[in-house]
Amino acid sequence: MNFSDFAKMLYSHIGKGQEIPAYVLSLIDMVMEDPSDEVDIASSENDTYNPLASLSQNLLNKVYNGNRNISQRNASIICNHFSTTKLVDALHALPFDAQSQLCASLAEKGIVTTEDTVDERCAEICSQILHSLAAGVSSVKLIPDMQVTEAGEKINGVPVATAYIQDGKVHIDGITIELPQQLQPPTDIAPHELPYIEQLLRAYADALNKDSISSSEVDKLPKRYRIDFADQRKAYYSADNVHRSAREVFENGESLFQDLKDDAYEGIKPTYWKDYEHGYARLIAVLEKITNTTLDKSDLSKVRGLISNLEKKGVCHILVNDGTIESWVFDDETV
Repeated sequence: MNFSDFAKMLYSHIGKGQEIPAYVLSLIDMVMEDPSDEVDIASSENDTYNPLASLSQNLLNKVYNGNRNISQRNASIICNHFSTTKLVDALHALPFDAQSQLCASLAEKGIVTTEDTVDERCAEICSQILHSLAAGVSSVKLIPDMQVTEAGEKINGVPVATAYIQDGKVHIDGITIELPQQLQPPTDIAPHELPYIEQLLRAYADALNKDSISSSEVDKLPKRYRIDFADQRKAYYSADNVHRSAREVFENGESLFQDLKDDAYEGIKPTYWKDYEHGYARLIAVLEKITNTTLDKSDLSKVRGLISNLEKKGVCHILVNDGTIESWVFDDETV
């Protein structure tokens, strides 16, 4: 789904009666937080806070019709001020019939939601689309909702220090539980990858003295960055597999994985906050540090065969997705 698809889906519900250019601007206004500091307030008064306000009506029509994408620069500005509050409120206030129609529209795309949750689901999709544009990706591939079934009973109260992984199963005190299917990086970047991907691309751009790099340009980068990009995606999915396995095997799996993330951040924090020539140097230093960090706070580290250096590196990217690590690039650094 791209921005045009999303805007058209909502038009009959929150834009009906508006001219298309005015509707596009109002939709962007709806997903930007209210200006709070002096600079943003001044921009709002000058009608420049919304970065699309400077576009002609013809260009706004093209954005709506899908003939023109929101630029990477403008999408980044929007994402820096992104807020779902106003959009969720507007959709929440819709009549029940309108919410049902939105549910039906999403169901056609494999997204199952209800009238109680469709407002937040739409806001989440909007966030994915705009963050993908900020990362240089023109659309997002929505992943259909699936029914999740347990591969086996969950373990509760069993000392995981006795556990080990073998043949796709976790073995612990005579109990064997099938692990969930291990996911591999797909060809297309998935929506949940966008935050850490965006920061990876910023790090590459910082090292190469470029304003920005989009995901479509990765294949044209020097070899070291092409290899690094593939390696980091593999690391992210490996860590995500650990997260999924923890949730499905252990009743306190979410807590165990949170402990793992907390321990990882404490281990890399001094390295992360050092001064570097550019953001890519910071990324490499942090990844080297995490591979030499013992993560003893979480019992997951005691499950033999579950967490290797690859998974440790991937946890760093999950910390980016969580917002614990905001960026590899500090604005006061120069190449």
